Amino acid sequence: MTLKDIIWFESCDSTMDICHRFASITKKELSIGAFSQLKGRGTKNRSWVSPKGNVFLSFLLHPNPLKVHIIHMLGTLAIYEFLSRNYHFDNISLKWPNDVMIQGKKISGVLQENVYQNQDLTYSVLGLGLNVNLEEIYNIDTEYTSMKIITGKSYNVKNIASEVIPYFFNLYYSSMTTNDIVSLWRNKIDTIGKDVILEMKDNKRLSGRVKGVNDEGDLLLVKTDKTQLTVKSGLVTKLLINK
Repeated sequence: MTLKDIIWFESCDSTMDICHRFASITKKELSIGAFSQLKGRGTKNRSWVSPKGNVFLSFLLHPNPLKVHIIHMLGTLAIYEFLSRNYHFDNISLKWPNDVMIQGKKISGVLQENVYQNQDLTYSVLGLGLNVNLEEIYNIDTEYTSMKIITGKSYNVKNIASEVIPYFFNLYYSSMTTNDIVSLWRNKIDTIGKDVILEMKDNKRLSGRVKGVNDEGDLLLVKTDKTQLTVKSGLVTKLLINK
């Protein structure tokens, strides 16, 4: 998939919402890009700061239902590989479950939404954001960085998007097994072995040490009372490193 295969918008409400609209009229994989979003959203419908100058992409996908749980992994792996291979950035890691970090600061995040009908998967949408030319400090509760902050250079957003997309679809259509993808993703997660605080969807908090991540992408947490829990990402609103 190349730059000409992307449907571009100067501005839109959300590239993910546009993918959802297209889902009713096409069964093809589709890429939507925008220079800015008016109603971008992150995990748990939190507002996603979407100023002009960054990459905002969404993919309309029709994955094998047995592989739907790895789609978000492919998104973070694609950004990881793009940044390390094309721009040779150092100290890149993944933060469970959906973020790409450089030197402990967020540079990218993904969000996956699945649509089912009668318990059968109809399609998936993967939203992907990459901080490219971001400079201004916004009122957000996560330390962030951008390609421009790191290098001091400005970049052509369309060109960056056209470089990112092949990394994603090469993984998406790869002959790698699901276990291979999960293993590759897990090996890049720096959350493992750290003490964390999980803010849960039910407004509760869990504290403990991350023992690992299972093959479904769930977090394996050893609580402070030494009991072990398996935590699904859909139940967590925020993960904080307990420094």
